[in-house]
Amino acid sequence: MVSMPSETATDAQLVQNLVEAGMDVMRINCAHDGPAEWAAMVDNLRRAEQTLGWSCRVAMDLAGPRLRTGTLRASGRVQRLAPQRDCFGRLARPGRVWLTPAEAVAPTPADLRLRLQISGGLFGRIAVGDALDFIDARGQAHCLQVREARGASWVAEIEQTAYVEEATSVTARRGGESVGTGAFINVPEIILPIALAVGDPLVLTRVDAPGQGAERAADGTIVTPAQVHCTLAAAFECARPGHAVWFDDGKIGGVVAANDGERITVTITRTGPKGAKLRAEKGVMAECAMLNKGPKIVETVRFLADIIDRMDEHYSKQRATLRRLAVADLEDLKGGN
Repeated sequence: MVSMPSETATDAQLVQNLVEAGMDVMRINCAHDGPAEWAAMVDNLRRAEQTLGWSCRVAMDLAGPRLRTGTLRASGRVQRLAPQRDCFGRLARPGRVWLTPAEAVAPTPADLRLRLQISGGLFGRIAVGDALDFIDARGQAHCLQVREARGASWVAEIEQTAYVEEATSVTARRGGESVGTGAFINVPEIILPIALAVGDPLVLTRVDAPGQGAERAADGTIVTPAQVHCTLAAAFECARPGHAVWFDDGKIGGVVAANDGERITVTITRTGPKGAKLRAEKGVMAECAMLNKGPKIVETVRFLADIIDRMDEHYSKQRATLRRLAVADLEDLKGGN
């Protein structure tokens, strides 16, 4: 299957080349172009079939609503620093960190992956060989060894895994004596996915606010269910108890339990063996929204109805089945439904 770019409506040779290369299904995305272009794509395909003596099917993909999960709330700011270890857990190579002044941030070099910004004017006092001491998020003492100067920034190494939080205080020492202090700032945000298991409730909200995972009591029971914004307002008008909902390309399944117009409560019915993790900006397929196929539905159904009208008699079974669906959809749409 190959999705057709717009130029296949005017470039017959491109279509023939695609068939020669092995295309056996032409997919026309009805969210783009229009009936005239779609017909031209099909005509170019039929000519290619006659020229090559091969056959290729056509799949018309009707445009659907952009239904996705919203953003998720950040859990905090933390940067994990870690060395490389061998299969026995022994140190293979220290973790290398780019240290750059917060007042004049320099891009991270290609040979480095980790970066920390330091504020407080500490950079004017650092020298190769200095030790940068700090306490990480777990309350453990750690040390970054300054190994190399690159312009106004430095390369440092660490031999133990550390978790650096926002505004962590750091002291530079030389020969055991302090030469200055500063702080790690602008540490990256950490956004954790929503953990879900079969039976968990998940609330979809009309209000566009960052989502978050469930709050649980000490015994694991849910105090406040997980929630996330649903980007399609129309879903809150049509969702009914019992409607199926799928998230993240069908990896997570659920059933609507309730809908008050502002919050749709979904009971999770399907995940992987170890549960599932729902992230921001993931696709949602809702039973109530699948028939809402967007602004091009009218011209698409008309185009399909015309194709069906011109089918040969040996396609009568497909014609009858599809024709009833097309007419029903079109009449509903004419009535504004």
